[in-house]
Amino acid sequence: MIKQIKFVSIPVADQNRALDFYTDKLGFTIITDQPFDEKQRWIELRIPKAETRVVLFTAEGDETSPDFGVASTAAATPELILCEMQRVTTLVVVTLA
Repeated sequence: MIKQIKFVSIPVADQNRALDFYTDKLGFTIITDQPFDEKQRWIELRIPKAETRVVLFTAEGDETSPDFGVASTAAATPELILCEMQRVTTLVVVTLA
C-alpha cells in the first residue's frame, strides 16, 4: 500500500524557465537548487500545503523539446496555469499507476 509520494519528477527542456514558472506563477517554493552534473541542476520544489516535492529535470536529449506551459512566465494566463496544474496532477496519478 502506498502511504506517501516524496517526489514527482517533471521533465522540462529549460530548467530556468520552468523554475520561474513554478515559483512565480504557481507559488511553489525552492527547497534545493544545486548542480546535479555538468549539464543540469537538482531543482526540488515544495508545493504549498503538501508533503510531495516536485523535481524539475531535463532528460538527456530533450534539451530542445518544448516545455508544456512554461514558454513564457510573463504570458502565463489563468488558463495556462490551470493546464499546467492539471499536468502536474496527471503526473502524480501516472506515478501511482
